[in-house]
Amino acid sequence: MKRQRGILLITALLVAVILLLVGMGLLGSQSSRYDAARQFSYTAQARQLALAGLEDARVKLEMDLNFPPQPGPGQEAFSYSETLFSGPPNQGTYTVTVDFTYANDPNSAYIAVTSVGTLGPPIKPVAQYRFRAEIDNKPTGRPAGPVGINSNRFFRYTHIEDEEMP
Repeated sequence: MKRQRGILLITALLVAVILLLVGMGLLGSQSSRYDAARQFSYTAQARQLALAGLEDARVKLEMDLNFPPQPGPGQEAFSYSETLFSGPPNQGTYTVTVDFTYANDPNSAYIAVTSVGTLGPPIKPVAQYRFRAEIDNKPTGRPAGPVGINSNRFFRYTHIEDEEMP
């Protein structure tokens, strides 16, 4: 009788250990799913930041006759950065580079714009995403628009590449 109780106790302990191990495994896999979902959310935010920078550059090129400022000797690119939100838990910025290397080339005539959206501190970001776009720089030939708007500065994207940055 005592021997049966001992075997029953050992069997119950083994079943409890097996159930504990299965439960811990399920919790571990759920934790990695949460981490993956969080990282996907961070990447989506960084992508939207990069897209905001790309559109900001396009609109500034169209609307602001003084954008970008006059380049220095041998300078063909202009870069700027803006912080859209700052504070816990993350900081959101985009950095835009406007490259005029091919802007006056009669064969291609495009402006290359690269926008990098960064989520988190600039030194160690949580996520980064980059858009590179070619904006058509050919004159439109449209009539003059309202005061302050140059109708010949209407830009459209001719090529866009996007990529998540490690």
